[in-house]
Amino acid sequence: MLRRTFVFFALAIILLILPFSLSSTLRNDTARGLAPLTKFFQRQRIGIGNYYTELSQIGQLHQDKENLQQQVVSLQQQLSDYESLKRENAALQQELGVTGTAAELPKVLAHVIVQGSDPLDPTFTIDVGTAQGIKNGQPVVSGGYLIGRIITVHSQSAVVRSILSSDSIVQAWIPTINDKGLLIGQGNTVSLQKITQGITVPKSSVVETSGLSGTGSEEIPLPQGLLIGTISTNLSKASDLTQSFQVDITEDPNNLETVMVLLTGAS
Repeated sequence: MLRRTFVFFALAIILLILPFSLSSTLRNDTARGLAPLTKFFQRQRIGIGNYYTELSQIGQLHQDKENLQQQVVSLQQQLSDYESLKRENAALQQELGVTGTAAELPKVLAHVIVQGSDPLDPTFTIDVGTAQGIKNGQPVVSGGYLIGRIITVHSQSAVVRSILSSDSIVQAWIPTINDKGLLIGQGNTVSLQKITQGITVPKSSVVETSGLSGTGSEEIPLPQGLLIGTISTNLSKASDLTQSFQVDITEDPNNLETVMVLLTGAS
């Protein structure tokens, strides 16, 4: 094949050198003979050109794909930031409607970053800590209602024990009857215990923190007047020495994304 190609090229060169008058017939015959080979090279040149063009286009497509992927990641991050800002704005708007003790105290907005795994001792971790003035024992609220208190603090995070926890004991009272008791977590509910026997406690009576100290890790007293919930069901019997009531809380500590930490004890 190579030898035949060489012969064809040699003949073509000779034809170019020979005078036109002497070689017109030979030119025509040779041109007809070389036509298949000429067409072959033409096709090959076009094919090679297309091949390199396609290679260039593939490279560009890969680059375009990477650019689009980066744009998608950027848009997803912007959307996540937007949703986070919406939640923060909603929490702040809710806070504007809060009155009473929770509204009067300095506070820090915090995001819940992880929930604890113990169903009897519900806790959650927030993204603020000592760097933001957080201390052990400080109350954590949502919409002005007490939902827990700080039990562990790090530089940029803190652990909150929910009032639902069986380890949570809060001094509370019913202002309308001026009687005090203990708010104790039951794992998924809370009850107000040690209320004086014989006192009539109307359903839906408001329960607040009493301002007295708690027990154990909750020795630091909570401010008086923080909302907790409302009286629901009487859990006690007439023969019991004291009365106990289930308390309905308005906020579920297990399903919150943003909370407020009240900076009590701040110097």
